[in-house]
Amino acid sequence: MAEERPGGWYGFGFCGFGQALGSGRTRQVHSPEPLRAPELDADTCRVSASWSYTAFLSRAGQVQLSGSTGGAAASGFRDVWASETLLVVLRDGRGPGPGAELQAWAPSSALRGEPLWAQTVVLEAEREDGPGGETPSQTPAQSSFRQS
Repeated sequence: MAEERPGGWYGFGFCGFGQALGSGRTRQVHSPEPLRAPELDADTCRVSASWSYTAFLSRAGQVQLSGSTGGAAASGFRDVWASETLLVVLRDGRGPGPGAELQAWAPSSALRGEPLWAQTVVLEAEREDGPGGETPSQTPAQSSFRQS
């Protein structure tokens, strides 16, 4: 199998909130240029951008936010999706057993405190009975809703 080649992430366009990590505020990026996330301890594997901020996910599972919302979160993240109203993350489960937790956050929280919504999920690859099957002992996913 061929060795995986690292890809590059590029940013361009309006950057008034510092969405391109390390670009600073009020700087416009007139042509595509590489995005760098020096705070991440490993290569960036996913970038999700909304209009005012960008979320970076490293191969080590760390999330870095840049723009109108800034900050870094501990490891354990598997995926991230940024929008103006929500920051949605998939992270390693907090409880015993297999599974992950899908969480919705207010972007301004910078992943601190408690999520607005959380749902425990079991990914097909982690199911004990394999993809597509169900066992009688399975229980529905647990949800928690929080009002702010």
